[in-house]
Amino acid sequence: MKKENTLTVVAGSGEAQDDISTLSKAFSLHAFHYVDIARHERLKKMNERWPLLAELTQLHSENNH
Repeated sequence: MKKENTLTVVAGSGEAQDDISTLSKAFSLHAFHYVDIARHERLKKMNERWPLLAELTQLHSENNH
């Protein structure tokens, strides 16, 4: 028997499951704005650890604005 409106979430190997994105799609939350603070902190630490990455990130940001 096929069930309609059933949401199945399967994370592939090596990829993280994005719960917020899944919930947004499931409940049609198109105007939902989510800020991933943990991701922001990881990027900040990466830029501190690798100065060249920080410089390239800044150049990329300047070229896109």
